[in-house]
Amino acid sequence: MFYISILLQLLLSAAVASVSVSYNPKSICVLERSSVDFKCTFDYPYYSTLETTKWFKPEADQKQDGTQVGISVYHSNTAEIHQLYKNRTAYANQDRNCSLQLHNVSKNDNGMYFFRFEYSYRGKYTGLGGIHLSVAVLPFRVTVKTQKENGHIHEGDSVTLTCGTENCTPKQKLFAWFKNQRLIPEATDIEFRISSVSHHDFGNYSCALKNSSSTSADEILLDIKYSPKNVEIAVLPSGKIREGNSLTLICMSNANPSVTNYSWFLIKEANVSHIGFHREFFIKAASQKDDGQYFCIAKNDIKTKN
Repeated sequence: MFYISILLQLLLSAAVASVSVSYNPKSICVLERSSVDFKCTFDYPYYSTLETTKWFKPEADQKQDGTQVGISVYHSNTAEIHQLYKNRTAYANQDRNCSLQLHNVSKNDNGMYFFRFEYSYRGKYTGLGGIHLSVAVLPFRVTVKTQKENGHIHEGDSVTLTCGTENCTPKQKLFAWFKNQRLIPEATDIEFRISSVSHHDFGNYSCALKNSSSTSADEILLDIKYSPKNVEIAVLPSGKIREGNSLTLICMSNANPSVTNYSWFLIKEANVSHIGFHREFFIKAASQKDDGQYFCIAKNDIKTKN
């Protein structure tokens, strides 16, 4: 009698231990309108008969831990499947493989999913933990991250552009990056890093999945602040200057933000004179007294350049 009792306890322990559900992975992010695989295996007592299998999603007003059975995403009795999931699922239907494929996912499919099975002798078990599904809602969006607290980006700063969507972004995908609608061939990750930006990086950026037409709805401007560059003087009219003719000297430069202050100087016989403070310097009637070397200084909020 003692040996029978021990044997029954061992059988009972084995039966209890063999009831399980395993999910892999526990969290998934997929693009809307695509398909997703819920990988799942389960186990139940060898002497039992499997009666019901189902995948369910707790409703919004229920606990999201699997303790409350929600709407049926899949059910071995097809009549039990909720209308939202009719003809959208494919169950593995293999011994101890409870994997499920869900097609044409949408934003409404965000949430927790659990597998539950029932077997003979009134056995019921729900695999706790579940799988959390996040649906990435298009279009893609580009966000800019820099170490500067005020958000302004200056030449030499490190900048990271991230391609993302609402809710989440599938990280295992290859991405394409565009600057002013032209492909950046070397950029294929979810992030595009520029370790030291220059004024050449100024422009509009967007992203998409590689080999896809799903670009970001709006380009984002990478607005890089830099001091005046390529300061030059243009003379109008060009050519030889005759005495008595009028002419205009124009100080031109490339800067961001724009130049806010100009200064004109004349070098004559080793003397430097300040002669003006506008972008254009006008000489009404040229004469010998105007002979000399002219230069301008362009200044913005960052620096000056002559």
